[in-house]
Amino acid sequence: MELRTALDVELFAQGARALAQARDTRPKNTNKAYDPKQKEWQEFCAEKGFEDGELVYENKVIWFLNDRVLDREIRGSRYKRESRTTVNSEPVQQTLGISAVKGYIAAIVDLWSFQKSKGMNVYPTPHGEGLNGLLRAQSRTTAKFPDFFTVPLLDEGPTPCYPMIIIIDNGKTNSLGRLEYGAVIRHQYPLLYTMAHVAFYLFYR
Repeated sequence: MELRTALDVELFAQGARALAQARDTRPKNTNKAYDPKQKEWQEFCAEKGFEDGELVYENKVIWFLNDRVLDREIRGSRYKRESRTTVNSEPVQQTLGISAVKGYIAAIVDLWSFQKSKGMNVYPTPHGEGLNGLLRAQSRTTAKFPDFFTVPLLDEGPTPCYPMIIIIDNGKTNSLGRLEYGAVIRHQYPLLYTMAHVAFYLFYR
């Protein structure tokens, strides 16, 4: 009995050392990206006073995102000359983009994986239906009305051509702080539009 207990203790210690070594030897950029976000998670759990401490599970992650991440205003770029405004000259608040939110989720899921490997966490992956639904809703709400506009394309034939253009600057920006654009144009005969078929085949997910 004593031998079995000693073996179990040693097996657990070996696994813990292997996990710690894996975290210490992984790329520095990964730790640089994850550590501040995991620290925010720890501060959030301490502030709320959860009895289970920093244990990671889906509902707690959703609360963390709603409380600390989703409505966080991004810092203005020093390359931008003036703040964006609506047609009524009201400032447009730019919050963290979906890529930044996914970065937080990746950091918290990494912490869950560590807890799971050490036998501390019995919960399934926090990346469940509730969290996926929150991400889908966030993707839709981050596109504000001032980000949409259209301009007529000239010399495109007898049928008027009005593309829908979306400003994509909610989250990551390029090195010069410039706005990036995406456009969608509906073809008159979509069933015959082979380029759309290829695009959907390659990029739809």
